Amino acid sequence: MRRALIVANWKMYGRREFVADYVRDLSGGLSGSIPADLVICPPAVYLGDLTRHLPAAIEAGAQDCSPDRDDGAYTGEISASMFADMGCRWVIVGHSERRHRLHEDNSLVAAKFAAVLAAGVRPILCLGETAEERASGHAESVVLNQLESVLDTIEIGGLARAVIAYEPVWAIGSGTSATPADAQAMHELLRHAVERRSPRMAKEVRIIYGGSVKPQNAVGFFRLSDVDGALVGGASLNAGMFLEIVYAVGTSRV
Repeated sequence: MRRALIVANWKMYGRREFVADYVRDLSGGLSGSIPADLVICPPAVYLGDLTRHLPAAIEAGAQDCSPDRDDGAYTGEISASMFADMGCRWVIVGHSERRHRLHEDNSLVAAKFAAVLAAGVRPILCLGETAEERASGHAESVVLNQLESVLDTIEIGGLARAVIAYEPVWAIGSGTSATPADAQAMHELLRHAVERRSPRMAKEVRIIYGGSVKPQNAVGFFRLSDVDGALVGGASLNAGMFLEIVYAVGTSRV
């Protein structure tokens, strides 16, 4: 069985005091065997504060990076290798808020994915359709195109160090998640797309769900055969709620 992965995406929230309090509460709430790999992705300016205090069982991640692999005159950008130097082990690429608010297209996301791999860091590739795309019957083709653009850019073996996150855009921050059936169908579709290139990789790659994941609905997702964890937004800002989601893995995989 693939080990579950739970990722906290703080987005543009937090202050230094928040980071200290959060890590204290998170560390205090960990007990016994942790049923999943855990990653916290704060705003980049707080990565130093986070990595200094995180328990060894939890890794730090970044929310985005530059597609440029080498140092250069790219004002405001942060490379994946810089994040690695800060102790980051993961980088989110292709989050819908960047695809739609900042107009990042599939080719740019693929370049970022490749840059993360080249830096020895692990990419979390976000894929997802809008409400309009789902209503028009294009959800599957949109999400598959997002995935294929990355797979066409890298060697399929690179997927061994990556994670795929399906986040339907219409569910992010809306309070309304996809149904477990919706999530399973899309995760199964993505796994079959990987299988066409590498049956072994299809069995190994983790595909996690994001989009209004909460303690109340986490177990329903974690029971699904093709859902290997969660990318958690708003609920991850409360350490107690985040831990409830983490330990829901243990109750759903028995």
